Amino acid sequence: MKEYFGPPVFLDWFSRHFAELSALEDAKEGNPKALADLVLEGKPLQTDAARRWVRAKILNLPTETSRRKTAQDGMYLDYFHRVRKLTEQLNISKYKARLMILNQEPDLKEETLRTYVRKGELVDAEIRDHIKKRRRPIG
Repeated sequence: MKEYFGPPVFLDWFSRHFAELSALEDAKEGNPKALADLVLEGKPLQTDAARRWVRAKILNLPTETSRRKTAQDGMYLDYFHRVRKLTEQLNISKYKARLMILNQEPDLKEETLRTYVRKGELVDAEIRDHIKKRRRPIG
């Protein structure tokens, strides 16, 4: 094996620490039982992320606010783009576009749809700002 941290080295490291990493992900999602079992077995935690998470919990430190899930962002963006597409194509107001979507999806409440569209608009603006900041002029 080579000395750089390329694919073979990373895959070996990942496979050795898979149980701890998956236990850490479960703990971050609110189910710390698997990580607690690893600690109770007396095995030292091998990853820095797991050690930092356990330390933060023991000291009751505030956790970092986690970013929304990608699927959730995608749902918000979908509703936002559907409303925007309807308003542009049919030349109608956002309110009428939302009513059309509510007619297609009867289980969805108006207030919920309005919230999804608003959050989708924020995510869209966030993405556009990120792209704008990352653009580098050519030449």
